[in-house]
Amino acid sequence: HAQIAARWLEVEGRRRANFKQQIQDLEHGGDIDQKGRIEVEIDSGPRQRLVRIEEDPVPHLQVGTLRRFDAFELGEYFNDDFLTLTSRRVEEDGILQNSYFIPECDSESRPESQLESRSESSPESKPGGAVAQQKNFAGKPRLFTFGIGVDTEEYVILKGSWSHHRIGTKGSKFSTDFYASYKRQELNLGFDWYVFAPGSRWHLLPNISFIHEREPNSHYISGEAQFAVARTWDTQNLGFQFSAGPVL
Repeated sequence: HAQIAARWLEVEGRRRANFKQQIQDLEHGGDIDQKGRIEVEIDSGPRQRLVRIEEDPVPHLQVGTLRRFDAFELGEYFNDDFLTLTSRRVEEDGILQNSYFIPECDSESRPESQLESRSESSPESKPGGAVAQQKNFAGKPRLFTFGIGVDTEEYVILKGSWSHHRIGTKGSKFSTDFYASYKRQELNLGFDWYVFAPGSRWHLLPNISFIHEREPNSHYISGEAQFAVARTWDTQNLGFQFSAGPVL
């Protein structure tokens, strides 16, 4: 609090002439009527457990699909940072344009199966819990990017990508990107295919890639096809993906 007050005095001192001098005159002067003290008392109340997510429906998307981005588990103590992280994951994936949570208390609906047994005398043993409303704005599911440049070795270079982030009722994602110049051409097709239960991080991962490179006396052509089973894991700072399957 002292640092916040000092920062405020510094900013006001630059904004208003003689501001600090007026504060010092009040502090050391004898006019008690112009002095005062503000006391703030904060009562955060008992800790609440997150018991339910009320999710706004997204057209053509199955309810529960967004739960694969959750940074929390129902029944754990409420932490607003985890809700913010979940919103960021949803938006960075591209499945929705915007998503955010509005938390509120619920005095009736905490499922006992998700709670620890606690003493009745404990201040945290009161019934109820926290409920979060997830507000969603779908936006357009398709994204197209295109760029053009010039290089002394490859001459004119074209780069582009196209992706669809909301295919089917479980939010599968198809993406393609290309690179084209006189010397090198490359095409990649990828599909994050969610066919398991809504909210599951398990999915299928078919991919196809093609590369052609022009050398002074030869041409190099390469193609690869993969069909894998994949799963993602996330922490607060890192994301991981494991995949396994045949490659041709």
